[in-house]
Amino acid sequence: FAFLVAAALAFAINRNKALAQFMEKVVDDLPLLVSYVDSEQRYRFNNMAYERLFGVRLKDMYGKTMRELLGEAAYQAVRPYVEQALAGKPVTFERQLPYAGAGMHDVVVSYLPDCAPQGEVRGFYVMVNDISLIKESERRERKLMIELAHVSRVASMGEMATEIAHEINQPLAA
Repeated sequence: FAFLVAAALAFAINRNKALAQFMEKVVDDLPLLVSYVDSEQRYRFNNMAYERLFGVRLKDMYGKTMRELLGEAAYQAVRPYVEQALAGKPVTFERQLPYAGAGMHDVVVSYLPDCAPQGEVRGFYVMVNDISLIKESERRERKLMIELAHVSRVASMGEMATEIAHEINQPLAA
């Protein structure tokens, strides 16, 4: 009986390790930035998307504060949302953020509080979706629409000028 229990425990432990490795691989391959920030605003987990965006190795990010990684300007922009998350409220917002070392990015950010059973907030989960390419495409499309409207107005003015010239030339020719 003891042998069966030991075998079952070993199977469960190995299965949990394999499942944890699989889940880590899935999270690392996501195009979203996924991380965990503790109540002191220090990063305790970051997926590979952070490394690709910031160009900093994951082990060098561990323990850094949000202010250190994001930069002062981006941190000041997200600070009110961080405070809401640390107060236990889930937060989602869309902003253009000037990340230190990574430049300007349009992002949709969600902060999901991690609450202990007693109700205290231990930290929060961060999910960041970089929508810079979509926003840039929208800006280009808007610019093209404005240019098209301008061309249309110029063409209309040309037609109107032609009609006026024709109406003026009719009585003069007579």
